[in-house]
Amino acid sequence: MKVLKAGLIMIFLCGWFVFSEGQDIPEIKKDCAICHVSHKMGDKILLNAPLSELCLGCHPDRLAPNEHEVDVLPTMPVSNLPLQDGKMTCITCHDPHGKTGFPAMLRAKPSRICSYCHKM
Repeated sequence: MKVLKAGLIMIFLCGWFVFSEGQDIPEIKKDCAICHVSHKMGDKILLNAPLSELCLGCHPDRLAPNEHEVDVLPTMPVSNLPLQDGKMTCITCHDPHGKTGFPAMLRAKPSRICSYCHKM
């Protein structure tokens, strides 16, 4: 049942990403202080809160069971996508700075993002 639910969520997400092209980054997200403290500690960039907490603070409707599960240990190899402490977080699939140019701030084309982990 869990696999079926995860499959349905992935189908929904892939379809949603295809139709969400052309989104602009809202002005509020261009303010670095929303997520980052104003200084660094050595080479480490500091966040105002744990990563998933920051994302879900603005996007609470994205949390499972509606859409995304976060802070999950992957059950399969994850290639070409970043993990945080070995876990999948929002930034595993999304670029929080929107520099990729893909819809929904994805790290890759919507048609490819799922295939980095799910071999189809």
